[in-house]
Amino acid sequence: MKRAGQQSSVLNSDPRAPESDRYIKISGGMDLIRQLVRHVGNDWMLNVHESGHNPTSWAIAAVCGVAAQFGPGATLMLHSGMAPGYIRNAPKKMRHVIRLACALYRQIICVNDEIASAVADSSKAAILQQVTNGVHMRMAVLFRLLVGTAEAVA
Repeated sequence: MKRAGQQSSVLNSDPRAPESDRYIKISGGMDLIRQLVRHVGNDWMLNVHESGHNPTSWAIAAVCGVAAQFGPGATLMLHSGMAPGYIRNAPKKMRHVIRLACALYRQIICVNDEIASAVADSSKAAILQQVTNGVHMRMAVLFRLLVGTAEAVA
């Protein structure tokens, strides 16, 4: 995003991540909330990347989704090959958390069709539309990266 001229910061919630000037290292839940409030308060759109294959992933997605309600919105990207099995086999209460988290996003981008199907099957048609939009967005981004700008295509 920075290469495209967009203002961007990465909040890294991995507790094993080393210190780096490439991202803001998050140390715990309160630090995540503090950084989310700071960024959303400055009118930043959130792009949340999560695995989707464990409770912590969905808790972070839910917290970020709630924070996004106070700013310009957010996109959720799910990218773990283990996510479909987790989503489909999660206990009922966890499936409610997953539905809530998904409902907080304008768009859900799944890196493959199996994840998209699991997310779409797990809830209502509104999430299916978000997932469908995410697939179109993913294809548009890939096209732009592979081909270039619209002027280059013409």
